[in-house]
Amino acid sequence: MDYEMVPAPDTTEFWAIRINEGDFVETVFKFGVIKIEEEEDENGDNVLTFDVEIISTPDPDLTVDNKEFQEYTGKILLDVIKEQISYNENRTDNSS
Repeated sequence: MDYEMVPAPDTTEFWAIRINEGDFVETVFKFGVIKIEEEEDENGDNVLTFDVEIISTPDPDLTVDNKEFQEYTGKILLDVIKEQISYNENRTDNSS
């Protein structure tokens, strides 16, 4: 999975993500609300839900309702979370 963080347009408060390969190459999007649902799924796990906004894409037919796009952005979100956890665990300045 190849993506990069890029400044979101018209704001300094958020980052966007540009997809660099695959079916959604050059699509730029940002995450909105991210939350863990209180109710558990059938496996007893809490479900992570998130909103996505497409900022730009070369695919005129791509929408946030595209199931493959939702799955791909979900994988990116999990990767970003894992990277942040790893970064925080390896910090040496004792800050959170």
